[in-house]
Amino acid sequence: MTNQEVEEILESENSVVFTEDMVIETAEDKQSLADIEARHGDIMKLEKDVRELHDIFIDMAELVGTQ
Repeated sequence: MTNQEVEEILESENSVVFTEDMVIETAEDKQSLADIEARHGDIMKLEKDVRELHDIFIDMAELVGTQ
């Protein structure tokens, strides 16, 4: 959107609708970001849990090997 188009919208009667749409888009973007951050946290926890499981299998292999 060009500066000229923005100025025309702001000067028209539809400026309230335009700003409301921008607020809604911003809120949706913030929600999307929060969802992505939560998903990232879940993935990081899953990675940690898989590493711990890997360590348990290594320990079990060592125990079985020493018997």
